[in-house]
Amino acid sequence: MVPGALAVALLTGCAGPTLDAGSYRQAALHTTIDLASAVATAELATRLELTGRSLAPVTSEVVSAAEDDGSSIAESFTSRQPPDEDSRALFSQLDDVVTAATDALTALRMALGLGNQAGVRQALDELQRARAALVGWQERLQ
Repeated sequence: MVPGALAVALLTGCAGPTLDAGSYRQAALHTTIDLASAVATAELATRLELTGRSLAPVTSEVVSAAEDDGSSIAESFTSRQPPDEDSRALFSQLDDVVTAATDALTALRMALGLGNQAGVRQALDELQRARAALVGWQERLQ
């Protein structure tokens, strides 16, 4: 890689090339693990607040950080070029799950910010489904 291209890759936050299907599968696995962790963190912080064991400002900060992490994880995965047709199929299937998780994190942050308890509970349900789907993918990819 030429120095200018390296600088551009570093500045734009690209995940870099995926050389083969095995590497792509590993990147997908790490995406599911890391995103499931961000989702679980947001869920736990919110449930602690709902049961009176945490304060709203703390929950807000934790959920915002989890949303940022989730977005970064998703962007890293979606910026990778699938190296073959099987990897493209994997991308297509996993992208739906990744999008559902990041959308649910955003919905949770927004509901918390508005004090919308029904929205918070709905977002928690969506996060729980997304986390279960991510864990299912982890099992398939290992």
